[in-house]
Amino acid sequence: MAISRPTVAQLRAFLALAEHLHFRDAAAALRMSQPALSGAVAALEDTLGTRLVERTTRKVLLTPAGRRVARRAEAVLAEPAEFELASAGVPRTVLGDMDVILLNEGHCLRDQSLEVCREVGARAAATYATSLATLVQLVSGGLGVTLVPETALAVETRHAPNLSLHRFAAPAPFRRIGLGFRTTSPRADEFEALAGCVRDAVAESGAGPGVRPAGSVTPR
Repeated sequence: MAISRPTVAQLRAFLALAEHLHFRDAAAALRMSQPALSGAVAALEDTLGTRLVERTTRKVLLTPAGRRVARRAEAVLAEPAEFELASAGVPRTVLGDMDVILLNEGHCLRDQSLEVCREVGARAAATYATSLATLVQLVSGGLGVTLVPETALAVETRHAPNLSLHRFAAPAPFRRIGLGFRTTSPRADEFEALAGCVRDAVAESGAGPGVRPAGSVTPR
C-alpha cells in the first residue's frame, strides 16, 4: 500500500501561512493565488490527518499540531537538496523525487506532462497554474519544478528570477505539432508556404526533423 507523504510545495505553502498568519499575505509572498495556497494547506492537513490551522474572520491561528509541523517544515526546507540537476541533459527519472507543478485541467500541456510523470512515478504537486506564465512564477517562488516547451522559454522565463533550465537526456519527451488544412482551400498554397517556413526554421534550429525536445524548469 502506498503511503502518502507531504510534498515540498505543501510544506512551503504552510510555512508561509505560519509566518504571515493570513492567507492573502502568504499567497502574495509565494506569488501564487489564494485558492492554490489554501488547497496546498488543506492537502497537507489531509496527508497528516490533523488540523493545522484555525480560521477566524480576522486571522489564522496555528493549532498545537500546526506549530510542531511548522518547526519541522522549516527544518526540512532548510536542508540541502539531495540531488542537484546537472548542466547536461538530465534523465526524466529525476522528476520522481520532485514536486511537479502542472497547468489546470483542460490545457493540452497538462495531459502531456502527466504522461511523463506517470512514466517515472512522479506525483503532481497540489498547486496548479492557469497559464505558462503563472506556472513559471510558481517555480521561481520555490514551489517545485515544471515542464515547459522550449519554444516558450524565452518569453515565459524572462521575468522569472532564480530559475535553472535543463533539457532532458535522450530519449527526451516531445510534442508533435501539425498544420492541417482542407485540400480544397483557396489558400492551400499559402498554407504550404507556411509549412515550409516552419520546417526550415526547425531545421536551422538543429532540434531535429520536425521535433523540438521538451525541457524542465527548476528553481535555482
